[in-house]
Amino acid sequence: MTRERRAFARVELDLPASMYLYQMDMYHDGAIIDLSLGGCFLPVEGDIPLGEKCQLILTTGIGLETESVEIAGTIARCTAHGVGIKFSTGLSSRIKAILKKVMAEKLQIDA
Repeated sequence: MTRERRAFARVELDLPASMYLYQMDMYHDGAIIDLSLGGCFLPVEGDIPLGEKCQLILTTGIGLETESVEIAGTIARCTAHGVGIKFSTGLSSRIKAILKKVMAEKLQIDA
């Protein structure tokens, strides 16, 4: 039995997102498939160096309730399927509240 090392619970979802990598001057549109208060997983092709700083723009809500959230992060894991992004510490209470709402809504839909 393996021990869970993650500090935050993760939720599988399909959340539109854009990622900008500063050092590589690369932009990627896609969808986050795994989200927690500490980070996310975004499918991308190609190698992205660990430690690379990035900016994520997440789009939440539907219709008139659509809202964009910008979150700074760092590439913590790179696989053939995508990248694991660790959110920078010190997320604002507004961003934390939005992430919690998105995750709670997903859990209610799956229940």
